[in-house]
Amino acid sequence: MKADIAEFFKLPLEEKEAYAQLPDGFEGYGQIFVKSEEQKLDWGDMITIFTRPHSVRKMRFWPTHPPTFRDTLDKYTSAVKDVTSCVLEVMARNLGLDSEVMTKTFKDHPQGVRINYYPPCPNTKKVIGHSPHSDATGLTILLQANDVQGLQLRKNGKWLPIKPLPGAFIVNIGDHLEANLRARFYNSLEC
Repeated sequence: MKADIAEFFKLPLEEKEAYAQLPDGFEGYGQIFVKSEEQKLDWGDMITIFTRPHSVRKMRFWPTHPPTFRDTLDKYTSAVKDVTSCVLEVMARNLGLDSEVMTKTFKDHPQGVRINYYPPCPNTKKVIGHSPHSDATGLTILLQANDVQGLQLRKNGKWLPIKPLPGAFIVNIGDHLEANLRARFYNSLEC
């Protein structure tokens, strides 16, 4: 997946734009949440693709260069789905919850990938790779494709850098999972 990502972002802009988002669309190549020509955009290139269930796939957004991209993405997202199920199961057990309930809760939820590329910038003090945000997902599984450190976590009002471990994913709990867990804990309390 890392090699195919690198090859895709090396393509000339015109070739990447063949997978451009449609007006008012979220999926495809380009910046998300662009409201006007005047707004400040994140310093990065990105493509967003919905991968699961198969019925929601819009193959017009799936790059055909490199030629292995589509097959690699299909295999990768299938493996990530398995990793996600395993992480949810272990989390549930460690929280004293029924792991089957947790995995069933997210079993049929959609899966998508957003692939970000941050090109070198001549003035890094004037740009931001990706605006501060929380993920609206259940889990976000991050694959670090290179050695560039950039992910930060805000804790107690301070931004802390997250150093990726070679060969490991970074797993973020999204808003949907956090709300689901809070609801389960509140429902289990005796008041």
